[in-house]
Amino acid sequence: MANANAVFSCEWGGVRLTAPESSKSTNGLLTLPDFQHALNLVPERDLAVISTYAMGFDTNSLTNAVMQLRQCGFREVRVAVLAWGAHYAGPEL
Repeated sequence: MANANAVFSCEWGGVRLTAPESSKSTNGLLTLPDFQHALNLVPERDLAVISTYAMGFDTNSLTNAVMQLRQCGFREVRVAVLAWGAHYAGPEL
């Protein structure tokens, strides 16, 4: 996650931008304009990481986030799974 240009969290409340920190509200990102607005301050679009819990995550939100991030120009989108208090690198989506 240290090499990511942007890090998102996919939780029950939806998807939100967690890094880089923004003064804008980035909760409940759903549509392409939502993601574009949240990513205004992210010039590099090489790698986006979506952090999610190992159990109980919303697959629809995760799938939508991957699709929107690809449309925003990210070349690589990966998932990081949170389990037992640690993040584990997941596959490229």
